[in-house]
Amino acid sequence: MPRFNVIFTALILSALVHSQSLKASEIQNEAWIVVGKASLSVLWFDIYDASLLTLNGQFESYQQPLAIQLLYKRNISKEDLLKETDKQLKRFVTEEGVRSRWINELAVIWPDINKGDQLVYQTDLNRVGHFIFNQRLIGSIKDPLFSETFPRIWLSPDGKYPKLASRLRGESTIGAKQ
Repeated sequence: MPRFNVIFTALILSALVHSQSLKASEIQNEAWIVVGKASLSVLWFDIYDASLLTLNGQFESYQQPLAIQLLYKRNISKEDLLKETDKQLKRFVTEEGVRSRWINELAVIWPDINKGDQLVYQTDLNRVGHFIFNQRLIGSIKDPLFSETFPRIWLSPDGKYPKLASRLRGESTIGAKQ
């Protein structure tokens, strides 16, 4: 009987892993169109190149399916990424409990970032936010408020980098760096 349990458990785990990879390929195979591109540099440090993609090539709202691709130009620890994300989210969500819950979820999902890594945030039609790291789905957050708020870090004119946001939204093509 124990052997049956081991085999059954292995089959279930295999099915879960397979369904996770199918989901990642389904997400990545959408017909995404680039809306805008920009690069973020702080002082003399290049941080990342960013792209906003949507299904129709236009940014219309935070509720539409969209993808934000970040190609990192430097190493960033998960801890630093979480701290900076929390700091940026404070601009849009004042409720500490909500932000804390999101940061805790991100802490489980996100890895340390190395130069050359790509992290993609993507929302689907059900307003679920998915994270794809170097072409692999690493986790999802099923909170419509998160899916509406998180992209504001890069896309809102009220964010820390309004010029970058404007370029990503396709409103400005003058210059490529924030």
